[in-house]
Amino acid sequence: PAGPVDGLVIANEVVDAIPFSCFRLAGGEPLALGVGLAEGRPGWAARPAGPALRDALAAAGLGAGKDWPDGYVGEVRPRADAWVATLAGCLGHGLALLVDYGGTAREVYHPDRR
Repeated sequence: PAGPVDGLVIANEVVDAIPFSCFRLAGGEPLALGVGLAEGRPGWAARPAGPALRDALAAAGLGAGKDWPDGYVGEVRPRADAWVATLAGCLGHGLALLVDYGGTAREVYHPDRR
């Protein structure tokens, strides 16, 4: 909006629509996962994680120093914090209620949850 808005924003499962990055941990290093071809069929293709993915993993608590199992697969949403900050910046006086049925970061990124 052109200026701050006074009001209430209610969003249900909107954060799930924010683009995400898939990753796998191998040998203590994160690999970015994408779609590729293996033997002529679509499947996961891994490549070294770039700085943006590494930063997002560190922000999610998956940085160096954690004992994550080899082969751990997950996803992160590097743009989610910026989206929430932008939304909050649009509110003059008000409230944003963002409802999501997922777990907490501690639950979602638990080493046993592969």
